[in-house]
Amino acid sequence: MLVLVSLLAGSAPHIVLVLADDFGWHNAGFHPDSVPSDEIQTTNLNQLAKEGVVLDRHYSYKICSPSRCSIQTGRLPVHVNVVNTAPEVFNRHDVVSGFAGIPRNMTGIATRLQEAGYRTHMSGKWDVGMATYEHTPLGRGYQSWIGYYHHANSYWNYGLPFESTGEVNICLNQFTDLSENNTAGKRFVTNPATYEEEWFLERSREVIMAHDTSRPLFLFHSFHIVHTPLQIPTEYLSRFDFINYENRKKYAAMVYYMDQVIGQLVEALKMKSMWENTLLVFFSDNGGPVYSPGSSNNFPLKGGKYSDFEGGIRVNALASGGWIPSNRRGTVSKDLIHISDWYATFLDIAGLDIADKQAEKAGLPLVDGISQRDVLLGSKHNLRTSIHVSEECLIEGHMKLVMGSQPMCMWQGPTYPNATGVQPTFLPKGMVCNDCVDGCLFDIFADPTEHHDLAIEKSATLEAMKARLGKLNENNFNPNRGHPDIRACIQAIKNHGFYGPFLSEKDLMANRMEVL
Repeated sequence: MLVLVSLLAGSAPHIVLVLADDFGWHNAGFHPDSVPSDEIQTTNLNQLAKEGVVLDRHYSYKICSPSRCSIQTGRLPVHVNVVNTAPEVFNRHDVVSGFAGIPRNMTGIATRLQEAGYRTHMSGKWDVGMATYEHTPLGRGYQSWIGYYHHANSYWNYGLPFESTGEVNICLNQFTDLSENNTAGKRFVTNPATYEEEWFLERSREVIMAHDTSRPLFLFHSFHIVHTPLQIPTEYLSRFDFINYENRKKYAAMVYYMDQVIGQLVEALKMKSMWENTLLVFFSDNGGPVYSPGSSNNFPLKGGKYSDFEGGIRVNALASGGWIPSNRRGTVSKDLIHISDWYATFLDIAGLDIADKQAEKAGLPLVDGISQRDVLLGSKHNLRTSIHVSEECLIEGHMKLVMGSQPMCMWQGPTYPNATGVQPTFLPKGMVCNDCVDGCLFDIFADPTEHHDLAIEKSATLEAMKARLGKLNENNFNPNRGHPDIRACIQAIKNHGFYGPFLSEKDLMANRMEVL
């Protein structure tokens, strides 16, 4: 009710969404049970947690692109995208969903927020499509954007070396992936060899300082950090010389860098007198990668990125800012929250319904997200009782079902990697276990580290959840995304060596006619 009154009074809150990439559970210092460590230096995040709400049961998908598609559309990943497909792919038989990322006829969160008068801006990693203009941030409702399209790039020269993406694309990893409003931006063409995160920070600060505060702002600051390649300016690395394992040292330095950037964003909002009317939400797109060279740490949780164990999908998250009521500040929420919920939450705060009429007309999956506004305000709890996490994972209340052969089935220690076990390799998704082929069952509140499989003890619950997961999976959305298209490389050549949209409406019409 308070939010509705605020909206009617013309003071809708500014919304700042800050997304970390591959941020390990134990690499954050704001958990109530965090183990103290000199290498965990997250002073600004810790302060935001003290001034806000720690979202202790926040879940994502196990890899990057599906999580990001979920954020933008409010769908569970199983209803929008579950693969890290290269953005150069195209299926000429499907001009709605035959691309990497989000189908063309799903409406993005920025487009919807513009309906409520929000100014919408983005900085950083996209990773939810590139094939057409409609797939880009500008085509999804953001009024400005500086960032890159792929899963990762070089922090220093913005190319696609193998150590960034772990694959060789159709363009043989040539060309540059960093754009400003879908073009080769002048600021980084004329100033090469600038650390990429500096561009993102500079642009987000510009957006804040230039904002007309009579209008609400939606700013999405999407870090590349702490994703590989592990690259960081020397002055930050030297701060962690006491760590004797090089990749862990780099990872710690990158986390510190991220924390400093967050502090500067908050400071800019305060300088602009926007902070008292701001909701800042921070979380990671997935759990930390425990393989080499990822080098994150999810202690005491099991597993990491690419797995459905808690270390892969339960992520660091908090909500802060002046919009959070005083009686909620410094609290810890145990409510189940999924990344798809932020779409519904932000639209609810903006006074909008969550219906996606364009997607409904196209026969695409509808919005799954549940507004968590009342959880943030403290007026209601337990709004979400289940999460269809993936094809092989279902959470219902305190119980979690995990199926199949799961990678990264390991536990780390407080100083991982190099002090508590062997670090697996990235390929082939190291340390695969078959323990859950017939189903594993965990009480993730009583046993958050997933040490005790209850499959035998609670066999009736196991079978019931397996049946429900099977039924839910019947409605999964997994279209044929197609194959890498050489036109992506040709367009990059035309665009002075920079990646970008490579299919026009004319191209799509030609493919449609050819198929007919």
